[in-house]
Amino acid sequence: LATNTATTCVPLLTAVHKKGDSGEEVAKLQKFLNEKNGADLNEKGFFGPVTEQEVKNLQYTYDLEVTGIQNEKTTDVINKLSC
Repeated sequence: LATNTATTCVPLLTAVHKKGDSGEEVAKLQKFLNEKNGADLNEKGFFGPVTEQEVKNLQYTYDLEVTGIQNEKTTDVINKLSC
């Protein structure tokens, strides 16, 4: 029997985040923005104004509504790019 050897991508982010949020997922978001967007975030897991601006930059780059909120559409793009 043939088996599927393709690895399943685990989503990097599972929740929506915005300015004022904090935690492990925000730190993952910041790490992603540093690696993919050339950002210089501290990866400490606090969603402040600089993280908000980097989310806006990402949204602009991928032709999403520029809100600064890591909403569902933004999360989908991030998860696809991180796979």
